[in-house]
Amino acid sequence: MIIQGAKLNPSLISALVEIWRPETHTFHLPSGEATITLQDVAYQLGVDPIDLDGDRVLITWLDEHFTDLPNNASIQLKEQFARAYILRVIGGILMPDKSRNKVHLMWLRHLRVLSDAENLVGDLQC
Repeated sequence: MIIQGAKLNPSLISALVEIWRPETHTFHLPSGEATITLQDVAYQLGVDPIDLDGDRVLITWLDEHFTDLPNNASIQLKEQFARAYILRVIGGILMPDKSRNKVHLMWLRHLRVLSDAENLVGDLQC
């Protein structure tokens, strides 16, 4: 089976499914546990790797990738840029850490549906 130039091996996929543990989101291998990271996904999709420090993203990475919104941007791309902007505001102004260059990704869950972002304001005021 081929998907966009990548050849899939059904036997390998079956073997991986057998050792996957959904409770822990890990593969149980003879040498220990392994999991898929955001960097792994970015590499597989051919996307610039996300510059993470644990569960925080570097604000400089957000600046590099979400500054110049194209004129013909789709709604989805506009929403991605809006989320990145809000994360930069949270990490740089509202809730900065000691480095002043990282923002915790926990805030991103509040931005899944931008119309719900007003709830985030209440969370920040607490």
